[in-house]
Amino acid sequence: MGKYEKKVLLAYGGGSVKKSGVYDSIIAMLKDAGKEVVDFPGIMPNPTYAKVQEGAALVKEKQIDFILAVGGGSVIDCCKIISAQARTEKDIWEMEFTDYQYSTEFVPMGAVVTASGTGAEMNNGAVITNEEKKLKTGIWGAYADFVVLDPVYTLFVPIKQVISGAFDTLSHCMETYFGSPRMTNVSDEINEAIMRNVIRNLWLIVEDPKDMEARRELMWDSAMAENGILKLAKVTDFQAHMIEHQLGVYTNCNHGCGLAVIQPVLYRHICVRILDHYDSEKTYGLYVTLPGYEGLYFQGTGINLRSEDFAFEAQKYDENMIIVAPQLDDCGEHSSDKTIAVTEYFLSHYNIDKEQVYINGYSGGGYLFSRDPAVMGRLFGQQEGDDRG
Repeated sequence: MGKYEKKVLLAYGGGSVKKSGVYDSIIAMLKDAGKEVVDFPGIMPNPTYAKVQEGAALVKEKQIDFILAVGGGSVIDCCKIISAQARTEKDIWEMEFTDYQYSTEFVPMGAVVTASGTGAEMNNGAVITNEEKKLKTGIWGAYADFVVLDPVYTLFVPIKQVISGAFDTLSHCMETYFGSPRMTNVSDEINEAIMRNVIRNLWLIVEDPKDMEARRELMWDSAMAENGILKLAKVTDFQAHMIEHQLGVYTNCNHGCGLAVIQPVLYRHICVRILDHYDSEKTYGLYVTLPGYEGLYFQGTGINLRSEDFAFEAQKYDENMIIVAPQLDDCGEHSSDKTIAVTEYFLSHYNIDKEQVYINGYSGGGYLFSRDPAVMGRLFGQQEGDDRG
């Protein structure tokens, strides 16, 4: 702390920081370093834009030189935006979402993590709730100059928060992993290791909340999930998080708990739709719809279902038709092989009438099933398409 100026804003949430003794130890260190401390308590879970403005006003009033966030993702996120707002007279929300401008000047800040899971200490993104606009969304602020990761500090957080934080880490991993491209790559293989580690240590924490080895692992998992390594060369959209954010703005629910409810349902929805009344004794048609250029991975999951309604038209003729809409990475061999593999999976795992197997696609989709006419002809009884794209 020696290189920073004298006045420090000490930001934190509820009473656990004081009850645990963390507050007293940090105050002692700051005073030993000759710092003047200004308290900023009461940062709530799902921090609000009003709290950001309150903090920024205090930083300006007291001429704060450094912000020290002590807590979990909510405290750290709030301080990232306080840091930015305190260096501009413009409204930072309007800057980003109306003027599309981003802050370039910040009050220096650091973070002492007492509740891991969000990985907020690893980046400059923050999730803030604008109560007036009824929006909870990401906004860009400051990076921390330094971060303290000590699992001992997490011992004083309720076990529910530890578990929900671990699921948030797992969610970050999954939302990245299921992005594109989907071919084997080193980022995804590192991700697989992190996810396995989270699951293993989450169970250990449930069995023994004082297991320090498990807490250390979960804290490092959280950092790895959000330090950018897993996202190298990946395109992601974090759908589950976007849904949870809007749930959170209306219900103020715990973020990790909200994700734990949403994510399984979402993945079942976007993966494949099997009729609720599916009967293995009956036979069903199978309709594979391939996207054109606009339905490739970089346009977003399921875009072909929204922009090309062939499958829904087909269901008007046979409401029991099983619809498969694979998300594709390209218009070449990789996606062609994927289409064949997905089709063969359904033929082998579901009771499909092999005389009622169809495929359609235009532009890129049409080109795909023209690549291997021998295999496609064996699998599909009817083909419709246009390979001019």
